[in-house]
Amino acid sequence: MGTNMLTVCPSDLDLDEMAGDPSVIRSAAAGLNRPTVGGTLKAIHQYLGANLQMVEPATWGSPSRGRKTSVQILREGAWGCSAQAQVACHLARACGIAAILVKSMSVDWMSRKNRGDGHGEGHVYVEVLKDGRPALWDAQGGVLHENYDPNSELTPNGVHRIYEKGSPESLVLSHHGRVWEDETKRLFPKH
Repeated sequence: MGTNMLTVCPSDLDLDEMAGDPSVIRSAAAGLNRPTVGGTLKAIHQYLGANLQMVEPATWGSPSRGRKTSVQILREGAWGCSAQAQVACHLARACGIAAILVKSMSVDWMSRKNRGDGHGEGHVYVEVLKDGRPALWDAQGGVLHENYDPNSELTPNGVHRIYEKGSPESLVLSHHGRVWEDETKRLFPKH
């Protein structure tokens, strides 16, 4: 984990099967392009803040969890940061910004709080290309980390350990439900 992981590249622009109907994503993205990557990401963050309903309470047993397309998430609501990051990744791609997802887990959770039940404390970021270099975008928080080392095992603030990167269709995300909890138990067994 960590080193030698996938890094975003210029070809990471596909609206894969997890996007849903590409015309819906492109339509949502149509008014979000700005002259700069940073401006476009800010517009996507603001769009999601105004248009994406967050499922509350976001409990582990919520029926809102499941493998859903970004179009379904936009229509039905998002369970957590992973669903929001998935939609943000697709919107960025539709705006011509190469993007992949970055899964991370809280360093504190891994060292002290892991109960072995798969209920990890993590965060999903979006790795984007900005001026030809990878940057780490917290789509939920609206923060773009430009001083990001894509080979580092830690996020720029050191709070999360990066453990997997990839396209939305290739990753198991926390909003997918039990399959993510099983993966978390396997990858992060309680010591």
